Amino acid sequence: MIKYLFALIFLFQLLHASAVSLSGLLNSHDPATLTKDGNTYWHFTTGTGIWSSISIKLTNWSASNKPVFPNNAWPSWINSYVPQFAGNFWAPDVIYMNNAYYIYYSCSTFGSSRSAIGVAKSTSLNNPSWTDLGMVVSSDGTSTAINAIDPGLFRDDNGKIYMV
Repeated sequence: MIKYLFALIFLFQLLHASAVSLSGLLNSHDPATLTKDGNTYWHFTTGTGIWSSISIKLTNWSASNKPVFPNNAWPSWINSYVPQFAGNFWAPDVIYMNNAYYIYYSCSTFGSSRSAIGVAKSTSLNNPSWTDLGMVVSSDGTSTAINAIDPGLFRDDNGKIYMV
């Protein structure tokens, strides 16, 4: 009887849930995990220099003027692994650990499996000072079945971090 009561309560709440409207800058391709620094939420996405947007209440988003790699000044190691790279980073994902924010990002060119995933670190998102830590993994382009792109981070219940 009690489980039916809980089911009815859940159904009632589901039927009366209201949608939240978003406003501002809403475009995103391959979005990262939303991350909070202080009272500001950060959303990183595919784009030149690793583009981001910010929000205080998660409903109104505006462009951040703080790309990870501004002015097309990406780390030089990328040119060795992805010779045709032009500064458009793909599918970043960010995680907070060890008192810092780590952003994992893809470097590639469309249609190629010659790619790399790198990582950069900053102790703040609101006042970032990014230090690139280099390549995590790469693919050499000899196989279309393997492509080092789109890092996704996951922290398990024991605190161990995985990248998929």
